[in-house]
Amino acid sequence: MIAMRHILDHKLFNIRLGFIILCLYWLALFTGTHLPGDSVPSTGHHDKVQHFLAYFGLAVLCSVVIWPSPFAAQPSLAQQNQSPGQPNRPSPMKSLRRWFKGSLWRSSWLISVVLISYGAIDEITQAFSPGRSPEWGDFLADSLGVISGLLVCFCVWSLCIGLVSCFAKPEQKCQGDTENRQPPASVPLD
Repeated sequence: MIAMRHILDHKLFNIRLGFIILCLYWLALFTGTHLPGDSVPSTGHHDKVQHFLAYFGLAVLCSVVIWPSPFAAQPSLAQQNQSPGQPNRPSPMKSLRRWFKGSLWRSSWLISVVLISYGAIDEITQAFSPGRSPEWGDFLADSLGVISGLLVCFCVWSLCIGLVSCFAKPEQKCQGDTENRQPPASVPLD
C-alpha cells in the first residue's frame, strides 16, 4: 500500500499520476458502456458481475486518490495553508483534498453520491446507443460495486491506521496485545 501511494503521488505535467489513472479508467468505463450493442459480445448474466467490478474499481480508485494516506504524517492546519514561495492560493485539487481530509465519512458519502449518480446517468444515456438499453439490474450492480469498493477501502484504511499507531510507539503495547496482561483484580489467583 505504501508503494502504491508513493507511485500515485508522482506527478506528470504537474498532475498527480493517481488522478490521471482515475480519469483514464473513468473514460474507458464510459467508452465501454456506450459502445453499440452489436459490437460487444453477449455475456448473459455475467454482465452484472462486470458492472459490479467496474464500479468497484472506480470507487477504489476514487478513494485511493482522494483519501489521505494512512501512512503519511498529517501536517498541521497551519502547514496545510502555507506553501513556501507561492501565494496562499492552493490549487482546486488541493482545496478539494483539504476539504475531504476533514472526514472520511464526508468524502465517502460524496464519492458514493457522485459515483451512484454517474451510474444512473450512465444507464440512462445507454438508451441513446444503438443496441443498448438501460436496466435496473445494471444500476443496482453499479451501486453495489461503489458501496462495496468504499467499504473495502475503509476497512483496509482503518487496518493500516491501526498498524501505524501500533508501530508508531514501540514502548506502548497495542490493544490486541495479550502478552504481559494482568488478570482482573476480581479473579482469584490459584
